[in-house]
Formats: sequence, C-alpha cells, structure tokens
Amino acid sequence: MITIEEKLNVFTKLVFERIQEESSYLLKEMENKNQQMIQEQQEKLKLQSEKLIQEMALKGETKKNQMVAKANMDRKIKILEKKQQLLHRLLQELQDKALDFTTTSAYDDFFKKTLGEVLGQLKGEEEILLYIREADLGRYRGIIGETMDAFGLQQEQYSLLPAEETILGGMIALNGTHRMRIDASLLALLRDHEKKVGQLLYHALEKEGEHNE
Repeated sequence: MITIEEKLNVFTKLVFERIQEESSYLLKEMENKNQQMIQEQQEKLKLQSEKLIQEMALKGETKKNQMVAKANMDRKIKILEKKQQLLHRLLQELQDKALDFTTTSAYDDFFKKTLGEVLGQLKGEEEILLYIREADLGRYRGIIGETMDAFGLQQEQYSLLPAEETILGGMIALNGTHRMRIDASLLALLRDHEKKVGQLLYHALEKEGEHNE
C-alpha cells in the first residue's frame, strides 16, 4: 500500500519535471528572443553608425568647402585692396607725368590738334565756350586766335574762360545752350584709361595670387 508520503513524492517529482520542462522551454524562448533583440539592436546601431558617419563626412565636406570659399574670398579681397593701392599710386604718377607733359613742346602740338578737333565737333554753333587753364590761356592765346580764324569764327562767337587746374591740360568746351559738352582735358583722357589700367592690374595681381598658392 502506497503511503501518503510516497504519493506526495511522486506528485512532487511530476510537478518538478513539468516545471523543469516549462522552465527549459521558457529559457530557450527567452534566449531566442534576446538573441533576436540583440541582432535587431546591432542592426539598428549599425545603421545609426553609418548614418552618423555619413553626416560627419557631409559636415566635414561642407566645412571644408566653407573654408576653401573663405580662403578664396580673403584672397580676392587682398587682391582688390592691393589693386586699389597700386591703381591710386599709378594714377597719381600719371597725373604728375601729365603735368610734366604740359611743359614740353609736344604739348604745344597736342593743344593745337585738340582745339581743332573740338571746334570741328562744334562746327555750326553760334556760340562756343572754352574752359582752358589760365597758364594755357596766356601761353596759347595766339594759337587760339589763329585756329578760330581758320574755322571762320569771329571773336564775339566764342568765350575763353579759366578752367580748374584739376583738368591738368587740354580744354572743356560747351555750346551756347550748354546742351553739348566736350571734355577734351588731360584728366578726361586719364579717366578713360583708368578702367583699362584697373583691369590689367587686377589680372596681374590675380595671376600673382595663383602663383603664390
């Protein structure tokens, strides 16, 4: 006859075995789930890592481009500053040379030729105003009178007026109504060449900057 104690032992054993089987199954299931979670997390981290690397590379490239752009801009600013300094100095030297030119015999020919060209453009005008430096008015009064006669202009048809010394040389002419103005001064000639000189300076400085890079 089986005692109660033996029955309890058998029952306990059966329960223990069932619990052990269930525990083994649950542990295995948990292990599989954990492994899946770990794998998913690894994939997620991998994607995040790749994305972060791409973002860092993009930021690095953007930063690099910004630095290159800034360096180019700084170089251009330096070139422009140097160009302005050189251009100012060059134009000042040209003005000095222009003033020296007005003391030569070559300027006599220039003045006479320029006066003829100006009067040719104002041909047919009833009144002409000529602005000329005081030094040139005294120096070329005879040439001016001869040239006026050659163009058939009477003394009452033209006026000789003192110009600002800043015109350097040559003359500025207007018709009686002031609607036509001809700037044939040396200063105007220098200003006409200023843009061209500036462009030449800029290209020369840009090439110099490229050689120094």
